[in-house]
Amino acid sequence: MAAAALQLKQRPTAASGGLFVSPGYGRHPDRVIDSWELILVRSGCLHIEENGVEFRVAQDQSLLMPPFRRHRGLSEHSAELSFYWVHFTLSRQRLSSPVELPQYCSVPRPQRLAEWFHQFIADASAHLLTPLAADALLLLMLNETALPAEPKQTSAAGPLVRKAEEVISRELQRGIGPSEVADAIGYSTAYLSRLFRQVHGVTLGEYIHRTQIAQARTLLHNSAAPLKQISRQCGFSDEGYFRRIFRRESGISPREYRNRFGRVRINRD
Repeated sequence: MAAAALQLKQRPTAASGGLFVSPGYGRHPDRVIDSWELILVRSGCLHIEENGVEFRVAQDQSLLMPPFRRHRGLSEHSAELSFYWVHFTLSRQRLSSPVELPQYCSVPRPQRLAEWFHQFIADASAHLLTPLAADALLLLMLNETALPAEPKQTSAAGPLVRKAEEVISRELQRGIGPSEVADAIGYSTAYLSRLFRQVHGVTLGEYIHRTQIAQARTLLHNSAAPLKQISRQCGFSDEGYFRRIFRRESGISPREYRNRFGRVRINRD
């Protein structure tokens, strides 16, 4: 899902950012501000109007709002709503060529975008966010929204892979393995793994691990649960194995990841 593109002609400069977590009441303020705002919805749905155009920004979708346009919430915040936000301005330095960004889209890699937000917020909270780092992280955030959507699956592999993905999502906490996924949809593990490599560029087993670790990152972001509990929630019966797979996929240990990205600036008003 994508809306009309917005064009940046000057280099963006970061101002501030945070994570909004709904208290279960209130709505987005009715206002006009002098900075740009990028929003990524983490959970729930943000119903907002900008210059008379309505947007329903759901989980893993982003909204980019230019300055000097009136925007306001159109419904009360649900208890499930949470979203990242960052404000930025444009410097006098012109870009070598204009950059087009979607105003409203489903982000192809929402977890990656969330990590840039977390790095920005955590470093700002620890007074470690230099202007150079803030602008670099902002550029990475904007780049994530500008990435093309994943190509549509037109081959026969698509429907089978989607069925397998549904099984993995449904049974993830139980710790389902490649052979069980293959049995659930009636195909051999080797054949299904070839289809996953064709569609996702990784084997079936690698896809399961990536899905488990993505879920673990979310839990590390949002809860103070012990690592043993998180590993079980993500389908790992062995905490040591969970730590090894997490480090392989993320480059750092679960504890390091939590220390780096778990402390965020949260606003509830």
